[in-house]
Amino acid sequence: MMELQKQGGVGIVRGREALLKAEQVAELLNVRVSTVYEWVRMDYIPHIRIGIGLKKPCVRFSSSAIDEWLLEKGRKGRKTRLPVE
Repeated sequence: MMELQKQGGVGIVRGREALLKAEQVAELLNVRVSTVYEWVRMDYIPHIRIGIGLKKPCVRFSSSAIDEWLLEKGRKGRKTRLPVE
């Protein structure tokens, strides 16, 4: 059985970080879940699709990729039109 440890609120499985759900990313970014899915549709936010070929593939997010994405967005300092609440 895999051991799940918590580090900074993110699950780590055998030295690898657990993937976040859209609801968790929405809470982290203080936006609606629908906004996160819209960003996925626009390929704006880093994400992983699981279950290719299914009607509605599962989407997950790496917390480290989200952290890097936020840092990059903060460095650019440019305005971007995005669907937000």
